[in-house]
Amino acid sequence: MSTQSGLAGLGLLGIIVIGVLVGGVFFGTQSDDAATADAAQSFEIGNVSTSHEDGLLRVSAEVTNPTPDARTGTVSLRFDADGDGTFETTSERREVTFNGAERLLVTFEQGTERMSSGQYRYAVFADGNEETGEQHHAVTVDIQQPPRFQLSAVPTDPDVVSGDTLTVSFDVTNLGDEARSRLVSLVVDTDGDGSFDTSEALNVTVLELGANQTKTVSLSASTETLPLGTHAYRVQTETDARDGQLTVLQPATFGVEFASVPDNVTRGEPLNATVMLTNTGEVAGTTTFAVGFEDGHQNPTENVTLAAGEQLVRNVSLATANESRGNTTVVATVADVNDAATVYVKDSQFEVSRLRHDKRSYNGDDLSVEIEARITNTGDVEDRQTVWLQLDLDGDDRPERIGLNESLKLGVGEQEWVSFELATEMKSGDTPLKLPVGTYVYGIFTDYEGETDAFAVEGDPDRSSSSGGSDGGDDTADDDTEPSRIATLSEITQSKYGIYYEDLSGETIAQVDELYSRQPFAPGYTVTDVLTREEIARQTYGVETPTRHFDFGSLDVELQQQIEADFDAQFTSDDGDRYESWEELAQSMYGTDFDSLNADQKQAVKERYDEQFE
Repeated sequence: MSTQSGLAGLGLLGIIVIGVLVGGVFFGTQSDDAATADAAQSFEIGNVSTSHEDGLLRVSAEVTNPTPDARTGTVSLRFDADGDGTFETTSERREVTFNGAERLLVTFEQGTERMSSGQYRYAVFADGNEETGEQHHAVTVDIQQPPRFQLSAVPTDPDVVSGDTLTVSFDVTNLGDEARSRLVSLVVDTDGDGSFDTSEALNVTVLELGANQTKTVSLSASTETLPLGTHAYRVQTETDARDGQLTVLQPATFGVEFASVPDNVTRGEPLNATVMLTNTGEVAGTTTFAVGFEDGHQNPTENVTLAAGEQLVRNVSLATANESRGNTTVVATVADVNDAATVYVKDSQFEVSRLRHDKRSYNGDDLSVEIEARITNTGDVEDRQTVWLQLDLDGDDRPERIGLNESLKLGVGEQEWVSFELATEMKSGDTPLKLPVGTYVYGIFTDYEGETDAFAVEGDPDRSSSSGGSDGGDDTADDDTEPSRIATLSEITQSKYGIYYEDLSGETIAQVDELYSRQPFAPGYTVTDVLTREEIARQTYGVETPTRHFDFGSLDVELQQQIEADFDAQFTSDDGDRYESWEELAQSMYGTDFDSLNADQKQAVKERYDEQFE
């Protein structure tokens, strides 16, 4: 900066004078009209010095009274305002009283905070020399401002949404004449005590600026821990601070609830409901909205935008075709919140009971199997449904549909018998229905459930082998006699219990396994005729046995022998026989019947028999 502009600046701003040190004592400023010393002999001025530190300019001079008499004179500090070499502008004037021949140190002090950097020419005058133009001891002062970071363009009332990142941008200028690094911090008065503590600083950064350089600074901080509401905040450097009000806004906060939903709906009809969506936050937001059954059909998810504080009513409709009868839960969801309501789905329910068939049927021209069951509508609404017969024709023990159907219309609680007939003239698809000797799993089914059982097809007794009774007659078996078919495990369980083998448990499994292993059955027996030991005990001898666990070994031993004899008579093979009777053991151990054994032999047989149950 030029001397002229710098001095002109001083003339506009004025000078702050601390005082004058005379003999170690500071004198106050005197009026510009103070009396001057005797012009006959001027005061002497020497040893003018300057210093500039801590924003303070000091100009000192030694002033001497050359006369032996006490006198009062004027000492002034003047500067060259326009740079023409003359000191026409008085910065300060002092009236000083001297003793004879006394020398005093006169010091002028002036703050430089508002002075521009540059060179300044000063001179000290005494006892009227300023009027004659005579200068004494002119000095040049070089003013350099220390680094001072000043803030500007700081937002006074920024807003931020809780959870978002707070960013405050502002300008920082280094007003000094040298580069320096300084701390810049963002502080929020989170506890509301009116002070900005170090612990409340959200961001502190080091900023380096060159002389007179300006930079835009952005300080960012998380708002996760900031309470909602308005807080005093401050941006500060070591030499400047600017305050404002920071408002932390509640983010878009969504809610949902059913305004109306029916208590029940008939399956197949739409479920119509009303849903209320809300945003209780202080800013608008967009979220996802979906409604549907908890474990079933859901409408497509859609995006919904709500203004701050807005409520939105949505009418929704849900398809119920895939829902089951009974209570179900319908759920409305926005963002991560939901509301649920219970709705009862009404439907017809056609139950199958009392499934039965002819006990015996024959293969051939006279094949005829009558199958029937009772159908009851145990549901909530009248309905018409199809009832159908299934038959296992591929040997996998799983009956398949063969085209026999019947349509039934039943009111709530009504029931009706349905029957189907299997005959040789029927077809399954395009194939004539011909059932070889064997056991067949069948069932009657509705949309709700089905029951299964099994029936046996035997060879026609009229086609059994014949024998020649006369000499020379041929007594070989008729080659047309159909061989016995081995029943599967599930065919056995279906005929006895109406369930599949894999659904059995406990002792029943062992009994069915034994029936399966003992095949083929004796002549005249089919899978529907053969009984387990448990069934023989109950049906033939009236034994009351536990329903969940049958213990053959707990029965009277004499009764065991009778049951075992009846059981073995149903088979042509001993393979898989779990228990050997006294009679069987007598034959295997001694080669004779049990009654022919002596007492010791009988005891040995009985001991061997008991070992089977240990």
